Amino acid sequence: EIPFGDQRLEIVERMVGELRAAGFHGVVQLDSHVGDFCYVQADDGNWSLGATDQPMSDCGKIGLGAENALVQSAKQSVAFANYVAALEGNELANIRIAVNPLGNSSPILAYPERSAASTAGEWNRIAQQNNRVQVRLIADEWAIRPSADLF
Repeated sequence: EIPFGDQRLEIVERMVGELRAAGFHGVVQLDSHVGDFCYVQADDGNWSLGATDQPMSDCGKIGLGAENALVQSAKQSVAFANYVAALEGNELANIRIAVNPLGNSSPILAYPERSAASTAGEWNRIAQQNNRVQVRLIADEWAIRPSADLF
């Protein structure tokens, strides 16, 4: 699934509702990352994920390349893009969404060494964890109360 598809939209809408209810004012930054999966090429020329027990040496391609990964990490469904645009267009909105595509530049976990003993399954388990969307909340400065006001 694309990083900002309809399934992610449901999660973001629910999160924005909860943030509104909590009185949050600021930016919900969505950092999108693409994992570098092990792919094998089929006889018909199409690429698919390597089999779990397949040696890494059989991977015909690892990852998408930096430029293509960046493009993939920015993909949005029409509904998601419309939701973000509607929030941006509402001058009274206290919450904004910032989509930050990062491609494959920041893996959270290191990939295993490419050795004769390593398998596509081991590699792709790490790639799956590196294939993610992280959420960062950035509160508006005026909305942050000094600590003395908290008590």
